[in-house]
Amino acid sequence: MLDEAMSAMSAVPHSGLRHLTAPARSRIDEAATALSRTGPTRAATLLRVFVDTLEGKAALDRDGLAALSGARLDAQLHLLVSSEVRSSRTDFTNGPQARFR
Repeated sequence: MLDEAMSAMSAVPHSGLRHLTAPARSRIDEAATALSRTGPTRAATLLRVFVDTLEGKAALDRDGLAALSGARLDAQLHLLVSSEVRSSRTDFTNGPQARFR
């Protein structure tokens, strides 16, 4: 699920905050729903905040763009750290040599 959410969020830098397509928004929303069902609720909440901020923008003035950028950064960083922690746990449970295979 984390990989799917990170993949969904990867559309943001390609299109930009101002031009994010409806399908890209849907993918992010679907990723948030999937995460909330499977357990990483904080990641789901941050994705949902990002989507809600996207949809709540009437005009992207300076403050709106700052809020949107902040919501995206919070979600993206959380996903990246969560993925790294998950990866580290896998490496740890497979033994110290697992990283070098």
